[in-house]
Amino acid sequence: MKKLLSGFALILAFVTVSYAAAQHSTSVTLYETVYIGSNTLPAGDYSLHWPDGSGVVELSISGNRHKLSVPITVTPQAATTNGAIITMSGDKTLLQGFSTKLGTLMIKDAETK
Repeated sequence: MKKLLSGFALILAFVTVSYAAAQHSTSVTLYETVYIGSNTLPAGDYSLHWPDGSGVVELSISGNRHKLSVPITVTPQAATTNGAIITMSGDKTLLQGFSTKLGTLMIKDAETK
């Protein structure tokens, strides 16, 4: 029984490692409140997580007591630094995406609704 449990734990460890390897992550600091559609992210530090690959995937944004998941388009064009890609709409700062060392992450349908 003990051998069976340790074998199961080893298989679980491999699954966890392979899942983590298929995820990308980075962090970004927003210096002002930004809007993503009808969602608001206040200034603060955030973690970004998205699956491996290009095309349309889900981006998980968490931090500053907020958690949000949005569809993004990933392109492999790498930037030299991490940062937010924003535009202005009246008095609102709209978050369009992020530039990272791993690629450019553009939020789909990021305009305000």
